[in-house]
Amino acid sequence: EEQYFLRFFCFYYILLGGIRYAGRFSRDDGSHKLIWSLYEFGLLLMLEGLGGPQGGEAQWSLYLLAAGGLFGLIAVGFSIRAAFWIPRARKFGGASALIHLACSWLLLAAGMTGQGVRETEWAVLLLCVA
Repeated sequence: EEQYFLRFFCFYYILLGGIRYAGRFSRDDGSHKLIWSLYEFGLLLMLEGLGGPQGGEAQWSLYLLAAGGLFGLIAVGFSIRAAFWIPRARKFGGASALIHLACSWLLLAAGMTGQGVRETEWAVLLLCVA
């Protein structure tokens, strides 16, 4: 079903953002540990939200809000942080941050209104593939 396809790729691109960060940036400081803890907690909230009303498509859906928050965390905590500390990653980190911020905004808006969820998930999928 289309819903499972879209949810799978939303999880996939959030995990891919974490993998890209881990592959490029390896600091062991307090902020790094905090970011990873928030990331793991956000993934847990996304999974919990899928069991919510209407499968995560209702207004104030935990799934949509957690996904939007995670895309924002990937943009700010992962992409911008890596771009700041690694000169060779600045272009990639900046572009990645813009894409993830757009995805975050779209998912948070859909989560707050509860409308256009499928269209939003398609837009997020297309933004991440591009």
